[in-house]
Amino acid sequence: MDSDDYHPIYDFTTPYDHLIPAVDDPAAQFYLEVIRVYLAMCEGVISVRKAVEIAQRLREHPEFAKHPVDPSILPVSATLKAKLIENLETLQRYNLYTLDAIKSAYSFAFMVTDAPLRPVDLRVLQFFSENPEATNYDAAEALNIVPRTVGRSIQSLRERHGLRFSYLIDTTAFGIHSFMLFFKLSDGVRWSDVESGLADFPFTRSILRTTMSETGYASFLFPGNENRVHAFESSINRLVGRVFEQVTLHSQIGMARTTALSLYDGNRWAFPEQLESVLDTSVPPPRIDSNRTLWCGGPKRGLSPLDFVIASQLRIDGRASARKIRDNLRLMGIDMSAPSVAYSIRKIRERGIMLPFVAFGGVGLSTNFCFEIVCDESWKQRILGFSQLLPSSFAYLSDHGMILWIDVPSMHQVRYYKLFRSLENENGVHFVQPIMTVGLSGSRPMDDLSRHWNASDRGWSVDPSVLDLSRYLY
Repeated sequence: MDSDDYHPIYDFTTPYDHLIPAVDDPAAQFYLEVIRVYLAMCEGVISVRKAVEIAQRLREHPEFAKHPVDPSILPVSATLKAKLIENLETLQRYNLYTLDAIKSAYSFAFMVTDAPLRPVDLRVLQFFSENPEATNYDAAEALNIVPRTVGRSIQSLRERHGLRFSYLIDTTAFGIHSFMLFFKLSDGVRWSDVESGLADFPFTRSILRTTMSETGYASFLFPGNENRVHAFESSINRLVGRVFEQVTLHSQIGMARTTALSLYDGNRWAFPEQLESVLDTSVPPPRIDSNRTLWCGGPKRGLSPLDFVIASQLRIDGRASARKIRDNLRLMGIDMSAPSVAYSIRKIRERGIMLPFVAFGGVGLSTNFCFEIVCDESWKQRILGFSQLLPSSFAYLSDHGMILWIDVPSMHQVRYYKLFRSLENENGVHFVQPIMTVGLSGSRPMDDLSRHWNASDRGWSVDPSVLDLSRYLY
């Protein structure tokens, strides 16, 4: 393949365009454009503002629904740029221009790998894990260091460990429902067909298939009353027996995100021995930390569709200023002043519908599990309490139980796996579906999904007829 034949979609060039191959596969071209945008940002060829504008256009690509990638929010780093260029050179050297090869060249460059933590970085990470909304000055005072040192640590943690400040959002406050569908494909049904159908469905937020099995899950987000929910649920029921052998549809009622860096000494992780007591019902569970748990409270008065869009921006970047969000909104065709954005942020905070957290990787938590746990209410509360002892976890709480993602060190993976699998032997736990080596995947931004919704003074809405998932999977 002659890279000289490559013609970029966007009107800029980079010093590395000779490494970008010409491809016919639209999906492969999507990742190449993401790579070009990132390299252009690193070289100063385009501004971050321009990158955000291009990222908005990339969201229209069908591949974005399958694997949401936004180059404008990737950390600009000489180290990451070098990895990406090295991977592109490898593709060129061996003439590897398939979708899988190009996708791997991108994803491996940004994959967070284990890297040693400086003692000061560990202290800073520990502080913000416990105080995700604190400022650099707060951290400096608490840790008895200067703010500049905190800033350098944050930059290092972003580059080496993918540090990100974010929020979980109670979407029900805006009248928006969140669902997660676990499924097993029927015999003869191809995953590629199901993935394409789910990607075309305008309310799909994320899609994931397990390795070496026909089990997968997809998450969905849409507004409306019970008639809309019924239309969506009915369409899934029509798929059972034809597309899906079995399904469980979880309706979100809460969420929790916790990190226990106290188990980490900078070199290795300890196993939380108290966790074994989850199986001993005579031992009460740890108290659920309200600062790490957010229950869905239903619609809140005074919140508008614009407030939802602003909350979506905070989910992408929990430290984004009102001015930065204003600029992002303008690229979306929404004209708001910075003071108006700041007022909306205060209003959202006052409603108590956001849960702050920090995400990171590369600290020895190399094994990922996802457990679908269908259980009664008492066991849901019990497992939620004990999950706070895990090194890193995210719980999607539902009307059927919970979906629990955990990140653990490989040296303890068998012990964690057996412990959670054994929950299935307890009365009140109906079943535990484990998914190994699958991390919590990325998802389409909430404001991207809202492009398919209708906004009015009364909030968001959609016509029930468009919620028929079966139309996309038959």
